[in-house]
Amino acid sequence: MARMIQDWSHKYQGEVFKLEKYIEEYLFKDRVQEFIGEYSNGEGLTIFDLNVPNVMVSDSCGARVGAQTWVYKKTGEAYIEISSWMLEDINEAKGVMRHELSHYVKEYCGLEGRPHGANFNKVLKVVSPRYFRRDRYWRNTKAIEKARLKLHPFAKRDTKLQCSFAGNCLNIV
Repeated sequence: MARMIQDWSHKYQGEVFKLEKYIEEYLFKDRVQEFIGEYSNGEGLTIFDLNVPNVMVSDSCGARVGAQTWVYKKTGEAYIEISSWMLEDINEAKGVMRHELSHYVKEYCGLEGRPHGANFNKVLKVVSPRYFRRDRYWRNTKAIEKARLKLHPFAKRDTKLQCSFAGNCLNIV
């Protein structure tokens, strides 16, 4: 049974619009388009059918999950679901969006491997060549931590102020 996403996007319309434009810029950069053209396995969609994933804001994807990507193979739809508490720091939110966009491109190209394995890293370096090391993880700031703990009061406090992307943040349906 698929998890029902509680969409809070109406509360964050301005941020959602900005983040969708932001990932659209990255998705249609020449280097990303060339990568997709080179690595796309020819199955399913063509490069001309490539859609920008829709951005959704949920209350939380999990106590330590900043965002996750949903890809629906039958329809070609994709969504990036971002936790509302990640929006407390727009720079970290942008890093999370680059990370999740890399998951989308990896899946779109049909690249095999673990969710955060070698092929993911290859895509992340193309999507975010300047920040790929930083974009492997999201960094917890004081503002994010405060908002996160408001929604997850029993979650462990993050003393290092750095979180990994917990588990699999790519969902293929």
